[in-house]
Amino acid sequence: MSNLPEMPNILQILMYGFILYVL
Repeated sequence: MSNLPEMPNILQILMYGFILYVL
């Protein structure tokens, strides 16, 4: 997960948002 310096927050934000949504 260190080969995407252009948009490495997309998956992270999606996962974090999904987790927060589930909670």
